[in-house]
Amino acid sequence: MAGVKISDLPVATTLEDSALFEAVINGRNSKITAAQLMAELARLMLRDPVMFRAGLVETVATVQDATVRPLLGSLHVLTPTANTTLTFATIETPGGVASFSLEVRNGGTPRTLMWPSSVRWPDGVVPSPCAAIDVYSFYTNNSGATWRGALVASYLS
Repeated sequence: MAGVKISDLPVATTLEDSALFEAVINGRNSKITAAQLMAELARLMLRDPVMFRAGLVETVATVQDATVRPLLGSLHVLTPTANTTLTFATIETPGGVASFSLEVRNGGTPRTLMWPSSVRWPDGVVPSPCAAIDVYSFYTNNSGATWRGALVASYLS
């Protein structure tokens, strides 16, 4: 499916199954539906998730609950407007290995984040959020049964 660039896809738009995209498939120009495109993207992600997701960003604005989908991107941006319970979506990758970064934009008010029970922190201590931006890093080597997490940095602006 070379020739379809993720940057060319509509941003913040709901794709209808009938929407058409031009793609180069097996060296030929083709028109495919959004449903076919999503199926092909899913197939590519499962075949080589590290290569595929390197430049993708998932942005989540939330009131109370948020699901982070690690296979949709290497960077996830969360803007909580209240204390938030996080869930990490199930992953199925070859070898069960995945990683991602999470940027939490607190907007001047530190929000309490309730992490999934599968997250393990250094020395068992859950980091406290700052008022501006926190950057976390997570990885798993057992398909998400356990996520190792760390607060990488807190930015005041």
